[in-house]
Amino acid sequence: MKIFKFVRNVLLLAAYLLTGITLILTTGDHVLEAASLPLAQSQRPFLTSFCVTDAIDREICSGWVEIAVEDIPVKETVAPVARKKPAKKKDKVSGIQLSKEDKKVLLRIVEAEATGEDLKGKMLVANVVLNRVKNEEFPDNVTDVVFQHENGVYQFSPILDGRYYEVTISDDTRKAVKKVLAGEDESEGALYFMSRNMASKKNVRWFDSELTYLFRHGTHQFFK
Repeated sequence: MKIFKFVRNVLLLAAYLLTGITLILTTGDHVLEAASLPLAQSQRPFLTSFCVTDAIDREICSGWVEIAVEDIPVKETVAPVARKKPAKKKDKVSGIQLSKEDKKVLLRIVEAEATGEDLKGKMLVANVVLNRVKNEEFPDNVTDVVFQHENGVYQFSPILDGRYYEVTISDDTRKAVKKVLAGEDESEGALYFMSRNMASKKNVRWFDSELTYLFRHGTHQFFK
């Protein structure tokens, strides 16, 4: 009878942990296996049986025994809720993430190209650079876009004449770049700009014949 009392305690513990569990324990020369079978309603009593297998593999099984629910402690569980990770703040526009070096280059080229332009004029220059980064026909980062040099032609004149290296970044330029990196874009997808009064006749002809004119702002005309 002692072994049956022990098994009953084991069954109560198993039911406490999880209804329907199969529990296997070893004690001395005996292997105890207990199984529970719940009824349809969790509030009702449930049936349980147990088997005892001795050292020479003889198995003795009980009949189904009814155990009242109130005899069993209740263990409440709460399903885990997936939590969204907070979004990290990044300097990006439409998927473009800038390294610290790229941001420095962007600030410097905007200052050099848009000296004397208003806030929007500076923002438009920054937009053009980032539009190129997103375009498959150009390099995929700001630094390579700004320093692109093909067939003896620099894409941005301040790199050629050295103004890029001499400028001091103004507060307006910092503000303009910050707005662009926050998502402001009125460039209409422009990939090129020029100052018609400053450009060579050869470059003006190429802009007018090969590109689509979009709009003018300040001293710059924008194309794509």
